[in-house]
Amino acid sequence: MEFNGAQFGDGHVEFSHAKFGNGDLEFKRAKFGNGTLNFEHCEFKGYVSFQSMTETKTLSKFSLRHSSFDKSLDISDNTFNCIPDLTNTKLTNQVSLGRMKIKKKYSNGGDHDVERLCRLKELAEANRSYQQALEFHLMEMRANRSLRNDKLVNILDIIFDLIAIYGQSIARPVILLFAITLIFGCYYEEHLNILIGCEDTYNGFLYSLSQVFTFVSFDLPSRSVTLKCETIPQVSYLLRLLQGLLSFIFLFLIGLGFRNRFRL
Repeated sequence: MEFNGAQFGDGHVEFSHAKFGNGDLEFKRAKFGNGTLNFEHCEFKGYVSFQSMTETKTLSKFSLRHSSFDKSLDISDNTFNCIPDLTNTKLTNQVSLGRMKIKKKYSNGGDHDVERLCRLKELAEANRSYQQALEFHLMEMRANRSLRNDKLVNILDIIFDLIAIYGQSIARPVILLFAITLIFGCYYEEHLNILIGCEDTYNGFLYSLSQVFTFVSFDLPSRSVTLKCETIPQVSYLLRLLQGLLSFIFLFLIGLGFRNRFRL
């Protein structure tokens, strides 16, 4: 059964509880108006294709919930403003989600959005499409945040999102690590004599780097005078501790970003 190039007007397109025989069902390049596309509780015996549908951004709902597929399902090359619903589907063959995009930036559909995104992430991982799975994971995390009532956890969640996009960004933590190294380096440049007992010509930025990479040995020049603890301002200890903590966090996020980017 072919609906290739078919045009559907505004409103609801309803196929729920339909039973399709052994033939293939194709909606390639089908055009939909404002409304919903409902294939819930359907049985498909043949190959099913929703590839390259047009005007999919106007769909407010696309649901295959509780349907069973005896052969492959193809939803590739589509861009949706809604989240396709493949929850509780019985899938015995491959599901193609290649180049399928969801433009919805955040969730306002409650638990159902989280459930749909979790299912899409599961299917992407099964297809070894890890980058797509990460995109669905990102949307799932943001959807979960809108449902959570714990303000402290939400604040930490937002910070994680802003700093590293839930471990998907490498550039952001690298820029932040460089920024704090430079900022603390400016402080050390002014207080270097007191901190490490070296000549003023020593570069404060290099000393700041030594606080970032504490596992690397740095040979720092020193004067022959003996420093007394009371000559070092207490704020210097606190700042060095703060820099070490922030540096550890950003280095971890950089490693997490590389791990997610180059996962095989």
